[in-house]
Amino acid sequence: MLQACGSDSNTAPSESDVETYPSTIDSAKIKSTDTLVFEQGKLWSTSSMVTIPMNTRDTLKYTEENGKPVRISAMFFTDSTTTWLTAHYKGDDLILTRFRRFALKPVPNSLEAICYIENGKIYHSIERARNISEGGQIGEFRLEPYKTNNRTPAQLKAEYEPFLEAATKTISERNSKQ
Repeated sequence: MLQACGSDSNTAPSESDVETYPSTIDSAKIKSTDTLVFEQGKLWSTSSMVTIPMNTRDTLKYTEENGKPVRISAMFFTDSTTTWLTAHYKGDDLILTRFRRFALKPVPNSLEAICYIENGKIYHSIERARNISEGGQIGEFRLEPYKTNNRTPAQLKAEYEPFLEAATKTISERNSKQ
């Protein structure tokens, strides 16, 4: 086993160190988050949306209230993968991420994972995914039903966090210039 950064030993983390989902699903909390996200979506079509090219390929759009982002949508492109991250905030707190990845290699596939977050921890996650058949469309994954995500919160966070950090850094840099 490889030693992790900052680790003093080569021992695996104990079960108490591994973040897990709560044993019960709080459907009222999920519904409340979904309602807030829906309301934030109404801002998306207003003139308050800001668009920033992050570089020659990647783009970022966001809306804010009281000088703070409430919804961020960022698309990142490589030759074989498109990644689309949407993040929703309530005040300073991240409450939901929607992470979509469309990959052409090694097997063409589409994936979408939605993470519900409270106090910096993912408390519920759903996903849908689909391999893309030859001549198929990347959006075919939307035909799949959502399933409870079987990846750990740490795996999901590791997947979306680099993209979220790039997006929030770009927003911070833009706001510091104003």
